[in-house]
Amino acid sequence: MDAKQTRLGIILALAAYFIWGIAPAYFKLIYYVPADEILTHRVIWSFFFMVALISVSRQWPQVKKLLKTPRKIFLLALSAVLVGGN
Repeated sequence: MDAKQTRLGIILALAAYFIWGIAPAYFKLIYYVPADEILTHRVIWSFFFMVALISVSRQWPQVKKLLKTPRKIFLLALSAVLVGGN
């Protein structure tokens, strides 16, 4: 790895630590919001964010190609269930 990658890795690690550190304060502020409503918002906003990322990076042809392969769809669904269950 070169110095640029190392610096980026350190910055991203610090950002992750910051997010994990501030998360309890954030959740304390929204204690009155039902958990199912928070989960619904997370799912919906994640979907729109992913669509925006795919659009900006112009990866729709790869998405269409992936959706034509049943095994890859199964593996994506399985990983989604495992991550969601975590």
